[in-house]
Amino acid sequence: MADIPPVPTSMQMLARINEALAESGLSEPKTVRDPLPLFRELLQDWYLCQELPAGEYTDEQAIASLLEQQTAVELQAALRGIFNEAMQLSNAHGTLSIWTRRELDQELRRLQRLVEQAQQQRAAGGY
Repeated sequence: MADIPPVPTSMQMLARINEALAESGLSEPKTVRDPLPLFRELLQDWYLCQELPAGEYTDEQAIASLLEQQTAVELQAALRGIFNEAMQLSNAHGTLSIWTRRELDQELRRLQRLVEQAQQQRAAGGY
């Protein structure tokens, strides 16, 4: 019969949680935890990972540039993934409420409309 590891003490569990928080960056006092700013931060990080040209850009500019690299369906799916990640993190932080969920929903819909508009402009322009 295999040895069963002992159940960790409360202090050991707390130490593990603190270590995990420190590794994830969530223990820092300035960590973004409110859902909408968290979503915006995740979105900006994702923009950077997509190798957009360096510099400041609006969502409209970023989306137009991203539509040159991927389809509207892929872009919509990526935005939905970022939205879901923000929802999960906000829920874990205890900052997700009906009102903050509505704010997130509105922001996602706004971005999805931007994708649709940019796609329509590309189609109308013959790209």
